[in-house]
Amino acid sequence: MAGEFKVIPAGEAARPVIANLLQLYLYDMAPYFGARLNAAGRFDHDILEEGWAHPYLFTLDGAPAGFALITRHCTIRERSPCWYVAEFGILRPHQGRGLGRRAFQALLEANPGDWEVTWYDGNGPASAFWPRVIPQAGREEHRLQVNGMDWTSVAFTV
Repeated sequence: MAGEFKVIPAGEAARPVIANLLQLYLYDMAPYFGARLNAAGRFDHDILEEGWAHPYLFTLDGAPAGFALITRHCTIRERSPCWYVAEFGILRPHQGRGLGRRAFQALLEANPGDWEVTWYDGNGPASAFWPRVIPQAGREEHRLQVNGMDWTSVAFTV
């Protein structure tokens, strides 16, 4: 793969960039969660307010390629401290090229400890991606129902 890929801890200066990426992310998630555009043509959300604890920006050749919002509280099973992937997205043109795996590995290396990743089972891309990239050793998998929807949650330690 050509290009320099970086996983960068994001400060406030990157907040508008991640806010823009979230619009693309929510567009991709709309078929699974029924998100609708507001009158201005944007998705309303409070994701940044809820997930802006440990934000990361992924770049390829200096241009945004994705992001992650990581928190220190695993909300699904109420574990804390725990690294929790609140949101994780690779822009569609870069998907299927191994960048998601590389980004997640960099997050694990930068933040050792207990982790939890959760995804909606009806989200085919997430259901294919996460089981392949989460470490196999010591993983603890749970099936959950949230608002009548089936989810998978995997806890592990690195």
